[in-house]
Amino acid sequence: MMEVLKHQPKDFVVKEQITLSLKDHGPYAYLELTKTDYPMNKVVAILARSLDVLPKHIGFAGTKDKKAVTTQMISVRGKTAALHASLRQFRHPNMSITLKGWGSQPISLGDHEGNGFEITVRNIDSLPPPRMWFVNYFDEQRFQKNNIQLGKLLVKRQFGEACALCREQEAQEHLKNHPDDPIGALRKVPFKSLLMYVHAYQSFLWNTAVARCISERRGKRVIKQDYSAGILVFPADDEPIDAEIPIVGFGTDPGCGAIRDILAEESLSPRDFIIREIPTISGEGAEREMMIKVAMSWGKLQDDEVFNGKKKCIARFFLPKGAYATMALHQAFLS
Repeated sequence: MMEVLKHQPKDFVVKEQITLSLKDHGPYAYLELTKTDYPMNKVVAILARSLDVLPKHIGFAGTKDKKAVTTQMISVRGKTAALHASLRQFRHPNMSITLKGWGSQPISLGDHEGNGFEITVRNIDSLPPPRMWFVNYFDEQRFQKNNIQLGKLLVKRQFGEACALCREQEAQEHLKNHPDDPIGALRKVPFKSLLMYVHAYQSFLWNTAVARCISERRGKRVIKQDYSAGILVFPADDEPIDAEIPIVGFGTDPGCGAIRDILAEESLSPRDFIIREIPTISGEGAEREMMIKVAMSWGKLQDDEVFNGKKKCIARFFLPKGAYATMALHQAFLS
């Protein structure tokens, strides 16, 4: 049986690492937010109501896992006296907020350096062998139902088909009155939701290219595993792979042959990620490390009170932003 992660929220503890210049005053309050088993979109909605600010005036560097205990910094733009009063009155069973200081800039996506993890791994028989190098794949959290297909339809400008697949209420309501205006319907959807679909498609292309690159290593043993979007390939040895595979988007060089082959199969070019009909969701290219070096420390092996006859242990490690702890731990137990 496979190792079990996130059996309960307290099994998965995440603490963001971010550098902020804290001051005694400024237009933005910097708050430390700790949430348990709660999604970030609901957190923002609740805080906006409780602190009497607009949701767009709440900034954060990363969304963090839902089924987990996570701690991170957020910024809130508001009047000092009113915020102080609201913070003193704030109570919620799934979250707490603490004022840490003030600053002149909001916190935006990607502002953090990474995250520290303390994760209870269950349903195991022994500790994994030492490993330092991990393939930096996007994990299943990135590929929720229809995300990849919706992203592909948007990039290919098949807006009618995208609307048929998109169940966002705003789009469907627009189509009732304007059935021949799929672009208008999609424009009613929050751009961050649409951009999430494009990013999922870009991530799928990257995962596919990396898997092919690793498969082509001559004389090296690999481990193949199915996942929701295809097949992931892992090197059996604990060595770095010297290859650069960009996340393809507008403004990037396709780079390696694997990316060029996949773009040809998908009938795409990098410039197709410029979506002029809805410019805010155009997919910019980016650099992403194919492999990352992770120093994992393991606690003592203990009896697992949840899975009879099995063991559990605690893994502690740090990952740079954009890397998935679930993926790193999965690779640690590969054999």
